[in-house]
Amino acid sequence: AGERQADVLSRQVSKSSTESQDLAREREVLLDKLRAAEQVRFQLEQTREGLQRQLAAADGQMHILQARLEDSQAEQQAVQHKLALEANRVGELEGLLSGMRTNQFKSNFSEQHTADRAGSLQARNTLLTQQAHQAPHACKTLLT
Repeated sequence: AGERQADVLSRQVSKSSTESQDLAREREVLLDKLRAAEQVRFQLEQTREGLQRQLAAADGQMHILQARLEDSQAEQQAVQHKLALEANRVGELEGLLSGMRTNQFKSNFSEQHTADRAGSLQARNTLLTQQAHQAPHACKTLLT
């Protein structure tokens, strides 16, 4: 009976030793998995921090671009307003030019008319002067 009990105890010790070794191996596997998980967590944390920095930089760039867009829109409105003013000015200048051309035409026409009239009056004056010079001679001819 003592041998049997010793044999049972020996088997239990052997079984416990095997279970202990199995648990130690399982513990090592779990520790390796834990270390790998910690490494993945660390890498993910670094990636997250990098992405947060990129997001902050992109957000800052977006604000800069938004401000530039607003400036460009304001400048576009100013240029459109200036263009409208210049278009109005062109219309005014075209109207003024048309009026000046009309006045120039009228002036040229009036000058031509005056020149024609002066020429005709001068021709008449010349004719009358000639007749006046010939009148005494014609009177003498008539009297004789």
